[in-house]
Amino acid sequence: MLALEGTTPLALRSAALVLAGESAVITAETDGLALLAASVGPGADRHVPLGAREVVVPFAAAADHGAAERRSFRILLGPHNGSTRATMFVGLVRPGKASLHYHLYDEIVWTPSGPGRFHLADGGEELRAGSSFRLRPRQPHVVENTGTGVLELLGVFTPAGSPSAAYLAPDLA
Repeated sequence: MLALEGTTPLALRSAALVLAGESAVITAETDGLALLAASVGPGADRHVPLGAREVVVPFAAAADHGAAERRSFRILLGPHNGSTRATMFVGLVRPGKASLHYHLYDEIVWTPSGPGRFHLADGGEELRAGSSFRLRPRQPHVVENTGTGVLELLGVFTPAGSPSAAYLAPDLA
């Protein structure tokens, strides 16, 4: 349950947008509440247009967007629903790996489950439940799903935009 200007139920796998200057109380109605909070400072770019604010966005209500190769994503929070400085998304990676690529934004990714592997030009690491990593703008990388099901990643990046804005880096492969 989210208490922010009233009470709003939080379904499993929901995102909540609490803006600067607001305070909120989140109460677990069942055991096993997992909460991941991301704070974006005032120095983050906010050049994007602001859509009508949604306080709570359930995963099931977020549209599924295709991305390159073996990936798709659902945008939970972004400019379209009131988050001007950052985008929060769930990335869905099918078994295998995509090409080496990079983004123009600063990104932090958390892995709710695994298995997978995160590759950088100079090495990599295994991804298991609870793993996280940071990508700097223009840092070439690959996320590989080493399992048989869909690997989910929860990402937050700034400045706000689209998770599909990726640039292939064939010269770095």
